[in-house]
Amino acid sequence: MFQQLFEQSGTKIFLQTEEKSYSYKWLQQRIKQLTGLFQYLNLQKGARLVLAVSDDTEMSALFLAAIANGITAVIFDPEWKALRAQAIIERCGPACVIIDKQALELWKFSSEKYTSIPFVKSTPTKSNLLSKFLQKTKAEPD
Repeated sequence: MFQQLFEQSGTKIFLQTEEKSYSYKWLQQRIKQLTGLFQYLNLQKGARLVLAVSDDTEMSALFLAAIANGITAVIFDPEWKALRAQAIIERCGPACVIIDKQALELWKFSSEKYTSIPFVKSTPTKSNLLSKFLQKTKAEPD
């Protein structure tokens, strides 16, 4: 399946939103960037990755990149109440959590077991996804 994704014409539209069209070239580049991030974070095949990102375009790229790398993506709603999110995160035992910065601040969870990365939606003029993720923080013990 993913081989076919990378064989698509770069000009062909992958995703159309109200604001913008995203090509397969954009998706291919994003998956490559995220693969680099996953390698940097040492996320191995079979690892669990919690995604709680409200930006649907970025969520789709994160999800597809995770699957392409054999990583299990666990999708969360960043608008969940803190207790629910904390309980499910603890039960699922992720290696990493990529979460909207506002949700991270609201949920106030901490664990030595996984890395948490606050996701900040970029402005339309910024296109470097990795710069968003380099704000990552390793959870500190209480």
